[in-house]
Amino acid sequence: MSKDINSGNSTTASSGWRFNPTPGNPNDPQLTYSQWDRRHKLVASVSYRFDWGSHGLATTVGLFYAGLSGRPFSYMVDGDVNGDGRTDNDLAYIPKDANDIVLVNSSGTVLAKTDVAYSELMSFIDRDSYLKENKGKVSERSGPREPWSHEIDMRLSQEIPVIAGHTFEITLDMLNVLNFISSSWGRVKTTGTNQTVNLMRFHSIETTAGANYGKPRYIWGGNFNQFLPDNILSRWQAQLGVRYSF
Repeated sequence: MSKDINSGNSTTASSGWRFNPTPGNPNDPQLTYSQWDRRHKLVASVSYRFDWGSHGLATTVGLFYAGLSGRPFSYMVDGDVNGDGRTDNDLAYIPKDANDIVLVNSSGTVLAKTDVAYSELMSFIDRDSYLKENKGKVSERSGPREPWSHEIDMRLSQEIPVIAGHTFEITLDMLNVLNFISSSWGRVKTTGTNQTVNLMRFHSIETTAGANYGKPRYIWGGNFNQFLPDNILSRWQAQLGVRYSF
């Protein structure tokens, strides 16, 4: 388990402060799970060597499995809710129900509580285990987790005797065999490089007198998938090698 107040994944002090998710005051960051906290890992391997007679001709087949728990990420608001002059570091408030949030359209008109935007937002929250369990709270930095990933790699090795104990070996290494078998398998789903997901977009603060006075007004952009396949890790890869031993 790893915790910190800043995961240090930016290149300068300015960007390290700017992009550090905060529930309010960016100069008083939370102690929460680090973005580097990869809690669980399962590994297994099996191999078998086939000896074809007494002349050194041999074939080895190996399989390697790695299961890794998902990276922590943060649910954010696209916009400057806390008024610190930055639009990319505000953690999202998770509404308890439709009456706990004010949604507007792109022109700033407040939507009626019967509008489909409210039901879509609450349905999205109820489908996400972290959001559902933390209704009525501000999302924690690195609180939710990406899905587990599972990868199976394979290695084939063919040894060919030459002369006087010398051996010529041909190897084939294949990464993510599951994706080679089926394009829908072996996918590593992530939230992207920054490990953040914008839950809503901030529009403005309500200035009209009434029950919503002083509350943030948000735009719900509609249902989306917060976990997308990594473009490289979700593809099978192979490399061919040769080795001469003497």
